[in-house]
Amino acid sequence: MKTCAYCGSENPDEGTHCLSCGTELIPGPIDSKPKEPVDRSWIKDDFLWAGCALAFFVIYLLSLGPVERWTARVISSTTTPLPNGFVSRRVVSYPRWVGIVYAPAFWLRQSGAGNLYELYLE
Repeated sequence: MKTCAYCGSENPDEGTHCLSCGTELIPGPIDSKPKEPVDRSWIKDDFLWAGCALAFFVIYLLSLGPVERWTARVISSTTTPLPNGFVSRRVVSYPRWVGIVYAPAFWLRQSGAGNLYELYLE
């Protein structure tokens, strides 16, 4: 039996309007557990850490250019003429700490994957 919210009289379950006052009968409350809120505050922290790591890596790669200019010592330099231009080859020596700290940057430079990086360093 449904109870009318306006007049309080009881009506059959299949009825849509109150038999006494004609008010539309609203369905009874559905017994379902409310969803618990999901804690997603960790996403903000993760993006912050990832952004800081990316910024640190970019600054690390960009710092090789100035370090290379300040610490590189040219051992030999040769220029070979070609029909359509010149090819220059330079052999450079660095202090040991530059080789250790910038080993990943040198690897990226030698792998050919860093064409844009190579242009920056030139």
